[in-house]
Amino acid sequence: MITLLSKRSLGRFEIQALKFCLLTAALCFPALRCPAQTAEMKKIVYRRVDSGVKPDSVAAKPRTVYLSAAKYMRIEEPPDEAAKTQILKIAREPDFWLINLADHTAQHFLDPGPTFTARAPILWTPKPAGENDPDLQFAGLEFGTEEAFFRQNHGVEAGTRKIDGRECMAFTIKTDARDLTLFVDSATRKPVFLESTKGGKVDFAMHYDSYETNLHFDPALFQPPDGLKITEGK
Repeated sequence: MITLLSKRSLGRFEIQALKFCLLTAALCFPALRCPAQTAEMKKIVYRRVDSGVKPDSVAAKPRTVYLSAAKYMRIEEPPDEAAKTQILKIAREPDFWLINLADHTAQHFLDPGPTFTARAPILWTPKPAGENDPDLQFAGLEFGTEEAFFRQNHGVEAGTRKIDGRECMAFTIKTDARDLTLFVDSATRKPVFLESTKGGKVDFAMHYDSYETNLHFDPALFQPPDGLKITEGK
């Protein structure tokens, strides 16, 4: 299993955690095999909108996620001129690439198995060994399966709200760590907004700019671009 972090660009600890995950978990599938012709591909564009990010900052800019067959994943992050990075993450089993498009470099990781799913959690990030993890139960909240997670984890229907002119149903999960609410379009059943509160204050909010499903699978999206200087990750 490969876990792709999605709240922000990878920091030093997250890179180390990713390497650890690659050694202890798995993403394994023949590299050149494509999903069946009938397999769908999803394209999700989202952005942070809570007070923890400045509206004109890189953290607040849209990010794009492509998903297919629980085996293929691509996350496109915006350019960060100050850090001289433009991060692209691609999973195509058994391979994973952490790419910086700004300097045309990449690290390649090969996962040894034995589990076979690429994952992109929305809230949860790996914690150091032995550290308390109050959000561990949200590790399964991932892009592409948001409403299913709320229903499987006893999310309670919490009325409706108009968002972007659309009538949206609300589902809420309350824990000791946080209250989490997902708003889905009542007509399309696609996520529109996700909000987390701690102590009655919003600590994380995410707007889905678009949520496309049943797209034609494009294998080129899961192939690293040409011209990269690639090193092998351990």
